Amino acid sequence: MISVFDILKYYYCPREFYLLKVLKAPFRAKTKMVYGKVQQEKEEERRLIRNFFGEELKDIQFGVYLEDLDLGLTGIVDALLFLNNGDIVPLEMKYTDFTDLNLQKKKQIYAYAKLIETSFRKSVNYGYILFIKQRRIKKIPVTADDKLFIINDVTKLKKILEEEKIPPYTHSRKCNYCEVKRFCGRPGI
Repeated sequence: MISVFDILKYYYCPREFYLLKVLKAPFRAKTKMVYGKVQQEKEEERRLIRNFFGEELKDIQFGVYLEDLDLGLTGIVDALLFLNNGDIVPLEMKYTDFTDLNLQKKKQIYAYAKLIETSFRKSVNYGYILFIKQRRIKKIPVTADDKLFIINDVTKLKKILEEEKIPPYTHSRKCNYCEVKRFCGRPGI
Protein backbone atom coordinates (compact mmCIF):
# COMPACT_ATOMS: atom_id res chain seq x y z
CA MET A 1 0.00 0.00 0.00
CA ILE A 2 1.06 3.55 -0.72
CA SER A 3 0.19 6.19 1.86
CA VAL A 4 -0.61 9.84 1.34
CA PHE A 5 2.54 10.50 3.40
CA ASP A 6 4.51 8.55 0.76
CA ILE A 7 3.16 10.83 -1.98
CA LEU A 8 4.07 13.86 0.14
CA LYS A 9 7.61 12.51 0.61
CA TYR A 10 7.98 11.72 -3.09
CA TYR A 11 7.10 15.27 -4.08
CA TYR A 12 9.47 16.61 -1.44
CA CYS A 13 12.24 14.43 -2.84
CA PRO A 14 11.91 11.17 -4.84
CA ARG A 15 15.17 9.92 -3.37
CA GLU A 16 13.91 10.45 0.19
CA PHE A 17 10.83 8.36 -0.63
CA TYR A 18 13.11 5.60 -1.94
CA LEU A 19 15.39 5.71 1.11
CA LEU A 20 12.46 5.51 3.51
CA LYS A 21 10.37 2.88 1.72
CA VAL A 22 12.88 0.64 -0.06
CA LEU A 23 15.97 0.88 2.12
CA LYS A 24 13.95 1.47 5.33
CA ALA A 25 16.29 4.28 6.40
CA PRO A 26 15.61 5.36 9.99
CA PHE A 27 13.31 8.36 10.01
CA ARG A 28 13.49 11.08 12.62
CA ALA A 29 10.48 13.37 12.50
CA LYS A 30 11.14 17.08 12.33
CA THR A 31 10.28 19.08 15.42
CA LYS A 32 7.38 20.80 13.67
CA MET A 33 6.01 17.41 12.55
CA VAL A 34 6.05 16.08 16.11
CA TYR A 35 4.56 19.34 17.39
CA GLY A 36 1.83 19.11 14.78
CA LYS A 37 0.86 15.58 15.75
CA VAL A 38 0.69 16.48 19.44
CA GLN A 39 -1.36 19.62 18.83
CA GLN A 40 -3.92 18.45 16.29
CA GLU A 41 -6.80 17.47 18.52
CA LYS A 42 -6.55 20.31 20.96
CA GLU A 43 -9.63 22.39 21.55
CA GLU A 44 -7.85 25.47 20.21
CA GLU A 45 -7.70 23.97 16.72
CA ARG A 46 -11.34 22.90 16.93
CA ARG A 47 -12.34 26.47 17.87
CA LEU A 48 -10.20 27.91 15.09
CA ILE A 49 -11.87 25.66 12.52
CA ARG A 50 -15.33 26.48 13.87
CA ASN A 51 -14.51 30.21 13.67
CA PHE A 52 -13.47 29.90 10.02
CA PHE A 53 -16.52 27.94 8.94
CA GLY A 54 -19.20 29.20 11.32
CA GLU A 55 -22.67 27.96 10.42
CA GLU A 56 -21.37 26.09 7.37
CA LEU A 57 -19.78 23.45 9.62
CA LYS A 58 -21.90 20.53 10.77
CA ASP A 59 -19.17 18.33 12.29
CA ILE A 60 -15.39 17.77 12.47
CA GLN A 61 -13.63 14.44 12.82
CA PHE A 62 -9.90 14.41 13.54
CA GLY A 63 -7.36 11.79 12.47
CA VAL A 64 -9.65 9.74 10.22
CA TYR A 65 -8.11 6.70 8.54
CA LEU A 66 -9.12 6.35 4.87
CA GLU A 67 -8.27 3.66 2.35
CA ASP A 68 -8.88 2.62 -1.23
CA LEU A 69 -7.96 -1.05 -1.43
CA ASP A 70 -8.43 -1.23 -5.21
CA LEU A 71 -6.04 1.65 -5.79
CA GLY A 72 -3.71 0.67 -2.95
CA LEU A 73 -3.78 4.06 -1.21
CA THR A 74 -4.22 4.84 2.48
CA GLY A 75 -3.94 7.88 4.70
CA ILE A 76 -4.93 9.56 7.92
CA VAL A 77 -6.42 12.97 7.19
CA ASP A 78 -5.88 15.63 9.86
CA ALA A 79 -9.58 16.50 9.83
CA LEU A 80 -12.70 15.67 7.89
CA LEU A 81 -15.14 18.54 7.65
CA PHE A 82 -18.80 17.68 7.31
CA LEU A 83 -20.51 20.77 5.96
CA ASN A 84 -24.19 21.68 6.12
CA ASN A 85 -24.40 21.70 2.31
CA GLY A 86 -23.65 17.94 2.38
CA ASP A 87 -20.01 18.21 1.36
CA ILE A 88 -17.32 16.17 3.11
CA VAL A 89 -13.90 17.75 2.60
CA PRO A 90 -10.35 17.21 3.83
CA LEU A 91 -8.55 19.74 5.99
CA GLU A 92 -4.81 19.52 6.61
CA MET A 93 -3.21 21.51 9.40
CA LYS A 94 0.27 22.90 8.90
CA TYR A 95 2.55 24.10 11.70
CA THR A 96 5.06 25.90 9.50
CA ASP A 97 6.26 29.39 8.73
CA PHE A 98 5.82 28.77 4.99
CA THR A 99 2.31 29.29 3.65
CA ASP A 100 3.07 28.76 -0.02
CA LEU A 101 0.84 26.27 -1.80
CA ASN A 102 3.46 24.05 -3.38
CA LEU A 103 2.64 20.92 -5.32
CA GLN A 104 3.49 18.75 -2.33
CA LYS A 105 0.78 20.35 -0.16
CA LYS A 106 -1.77 20.29 -2.99
CA LYS A 107 -1.08 16.62 -3.73
CA GLN A 108 -1.92 15.83 -0.13
CA ILE A 109 -5.37 17.43 -0.53
CA TYR A 110 -5.90 15.72 -3.91
CA ALA A 111 -5.08 12.32 -2.42
CA TYR A 112 -7.43 12.78 0.52
CA ALA A 113 -10.18 13.97 -1.84
CA LYS A 114 -9.75 10.73 -3.81
CA LEU A 115 -9.87 8.66 -0.61
CA ILE A 116 -12.97 10.48 0.67
CA GLU A 117 -14.75 9.82 -2.62
CA THR A 118 -14.01 6.11 -2.29
CA SER A 119 -14.90 5.89 1.40
CA PHE A 120 -18.04 8.05 1.39
CA ARG A 121 -19.16 7.70 -2.25
CA LYS A 122 -19.40 11.49 -2.55
CA SER A 123 -17.74 13.80 -5.03
CA VAL A 124 -15.03 16.03 -3.52
CA ASN A 125 -14.10 19.18 -5.47
CA TYR A 126 -12.07 21.07 -2.87
CA GLY A 127 -10.25 20.83 0.41
CA TYR A 128 -8.52 23.15 2.85
CA ILE A 129 -5.11 23.77 4.34
CA LEU A 130 -5.10 25.52 7.70
CA PHE A 131 -1.88 27.30 8.65
CA ILE A 132 -2.10 27.27 12.43
CA LYS A 133 0.63 29.82 13.28
CA GLN A 134 -0.73 32.38 10.84
CA ARG A 135 -4.37 31.57 11.55
CA ARG A 136 -4.99 31.43 7.80
CA ILE A 137 -6.92 28.95 5.73
CA LYS A 138 -6.57 28.31 2.03
CA LYS A 139 -9.14 26.58 -0.13
CA ILE A 140 -7.66 24.13 -2.65
CA PRO A 141 -9.75 23.31 -5.73
CA VAL A 142 -9.65 19.64 -6.74
CA THR A 143 -10.40 18.64 -10.33
CA ALA A 144 -10.99 15.25 -11.93
CA ASP A 145 -7.51 15.59 -13.49
CA ASP A 146 -5.98 16.15 -10.04
CA LYS A 147 -7.50 12.86 -8.82
CA LEU A 148 -6.33 11.11 -11.99
CA PHE A 149 -2.79 12.37 -11.28
CA ILE A 150 -3.03 10.75 -7.83
CA ILE A 151 -3.86 7.42 -9.45
CA ASN A 152 -0.81 7.86 -11.70
CA ASP A 153 1.33 8.83 -8.69
CA VAL A 154 0.35 5.66 -6.83
CA THR A 155 1.25 3.59 -9.90
CA LYS A 156 4.60 5.39 -10.22
CA LEU A 157 5.46 4.87 -6.53
CA LYS A 158 4.51 1.19 -6.66
CA LYS A 159 6.85 0.82 -9.65
CA ILE A 160 9.73 2.39 -7.68
CA LEU A 161 9.08 -0.08 -4.86
CA GLU A 162 8.93 -3.06 -7.24
CA GLU A 163 12.01 -2.15 -9.27
CA GLU A 164 14.02 -0.83 -6.30
CA LYS A 165 15.76 1.64 -8.63
CA ILE A 166 17.12 4.66 -6.77
CA PRO A 167 15.97 8.03 -8.14
CA PRO A 168 18.59 10.67 -8.99
CA TYR A 169 19.73 13.30 -6.50
CA THR A 170 17.63 16.36 -5.93
CA HIS A 171 19.55 19.61 -5.99
CA SER A 172 17.67 21.74 -3.55
CA ARG A 173 17.95 23.75 -0.37
CA LYS A 174 15.55 21.16 1.05
CA CYS A 175 18.51 18.79 1.42
CA ASN A 176 19.66 20.80 4.45
CA TYR A 177 16.42 19.87 6.26
CA CYS A 178 16.14 16.27 5.09
CA GLU A 179 15.51 13.63 7.75
CA VAL A 180 17.53 10.98 5.85
CA LYS A 181 20.34 13.03 4.30
CA ARG A 182 23.03 10.95 5.97
CA PHE A 183 21.87 7.96 3.89
CA CYS A 184 21.44 9.86 0.62
CA GLY A 185 24.99 9.82 -0.67
CA ARG A 186 24.64 13.19 -2.37
CA PRO A 187 28.03 14.93 -2.36
CA GLY A 188 28.24 18.13 -0.36
CA ILE A 189 25.45 17.55 2.18
